[in-house]
Amino acid sequence: MKDYLKYWKEDIGFNSNSIENEELTKEQYLSYFYQNQEVQEYYSVANKNLNNAFLETLNGKRIKEIFTELEIFNFKNAVDFVEQNFFYNKTKIDNRYIKQISEILLENFNMNIFSRTFVNALMPIWDKKTQEQIYPNLIGEYRTTGLEKMKANGERLVFMNPNFIESNMNKNLERYNKVLLDPLSTEIKKVDAALLFHLNFEFIHPFAEGNGRTGRLVLDSMFFEQNIFPINIKNKRNHEKYLNILSTTLSDKEKQKDWTLFEEMPTDFKEFFYELIFEESNNLSEKGLISKEVKKQFFSTQNLLKQIYEYHQNKNIELEL
Repeated sequence: MKDYLKYWKEDIGFNSNSIENEELTKEQYLSYFYQNQEVQEYYSVANKNLNNAFLETLNGKRIKEIFTELEIFNFKNAVDFVEQNFFYNKTKIDNRYIKQISEILLENFNMNIFSRTFVNALMPIWDKKTQEQIYPNLIGEYRTTGLEKMKANGERLVFMNPNFIESNMNKNLERYNKVLLDPLSTEIKKVDAALLFHLNFEFIHPFAEGNGRTGRLVLDSMFFEQNIFPINIKNKRNHEKYLNILSTTLSDKEKQKDWTLFEEMPTDFKEFFYELIFEESNNLSEKGLISKEVKKQFFSTQNLLKQIYEYHQNKNIELEL
């Protein structure tokens, strides 16, 4: 199990982060993850003694390097949190758990130079009434401001109005748990519920920043909860396909001005993840990571693979078990 967890942290973790930062190398990721790099300044991300005065003395390139290091170090802490609270203890997935993951991932992101340069949604604003700076979006809480992103083609992608985030997150969790707790639910139905939750989570985009990494760690947690190994979205081709499917699916919803949650997954979204599940099964076998202990931990995986295989057989799509 130790070897599998190392793989989950190093390989799946790297791919989750490189989806957001295509310039990130595996060597850089591991160096920041384990804090192996030679620190040339007197700061330390690990010791949490970053301060704005020090950061303001650095050039833009060095600040970006430190921000990337902070992203990975925070991700390590979030992965450790998921491991302790879900891999071993099967903590309930609720709003509090999701907010805790986000809070760990975004620690120190609201420092002035980071928010000003990389994360505008976490910047403070001036309150004329109190004559003080306030933060409209708090780390570890759902956002209270609007959010939009620019797609590669120049189009805007607008996310859900903040007034509807809490209620829709509750609804999203209720739907997932209803399927999970139904004794008649098969493995594939439970996985479908987790994937539908992930799609709706990205549709809602509940946080001011870090929704991709948070959403994928929550999805990992759901797979752990179901005793199924998490998905590895590896290589540039899969990264692009994942982002393109999400972008196209969410854009279609936005264009229709439809802010209700998805009732079901689009076929291409579902089949993309089914293929990743098969690829990951073969990948783990090739790496010799499916030990007796791993089989015992992820005992639902074999039934899931059979059910996905049957789904593809019914659609005349060839897959290798």
